[in-house]
Amino acid sequence: MKNIFAILIIIAGLGSCVTKTDKADKDNFNGMDFPNFQEHNNGLANFPQNKDTLIINVEFSDCGEWGGHKEFIKLFRNSENRLIGELKVDSISCKSIKDYENYSDLDDNSRKIVKTIVKELDVEDEKLVNLFIHRILELKLNYELQITEEEKEEIIPIFIDSGKVIEIRNSNSTFLIDYFNMDESANTWYGKIRKEIFGLKI
Repeated sequence: MKNIFAILIIIAGLGSCVTKTDKADKDNFNGMDFPNFQEHNNGLANFPQNKDTLIINVEFSDCGEWGGHKEFIKLFRNSENRLIGELKVDSISCKSIKDYENYSDLDDNSRKIVKTIVKELDVEDEKLVNLFIHRILELKLNYELQITEEEKEEIIPIFIDSGKVIEIRNSNSTFLIDYFNMDESANTWYGKIRKEIFGLKI
């Protein structure tokens, strides 16, 4: 339970919803609904603790309605209590469609890990992760900020690095945020933590 309270304190921003996301700028963390959050962002504090892991799962839509490749970030503390981040990227052929009883989907057994990056995170990295979690919570609560269909069509190419299905949880799922990014139309800022922390571009 302490872990849940810790992460809720981390992602709780002070202030109220006053602005709409600047969809033209995917390189900066601006236009947040809680404008005072950034100045109160102290990183991840002691979360996750030694026996816990924060897991970020992101699926893209390389294969259209079937989904696409997945990326996994695990954040955990080593024996010296330093925060370690591990990013894994898989690959899957869009021809790997498997028929189930009532639906068809990509066959997860066909996935192959093609890249693994491990890094010790510093305070600035922690702040980026914190902002990302906060951003997903905002989008979850605001349901894509209620943008119009016309706006969605305009910004799909801009935010192709945002991911389609995003899940953030701890080891036993006592903390869980899941967000379905409709057609990758909202800037989740996943592309920024991917690039800034792990040096990996789309």
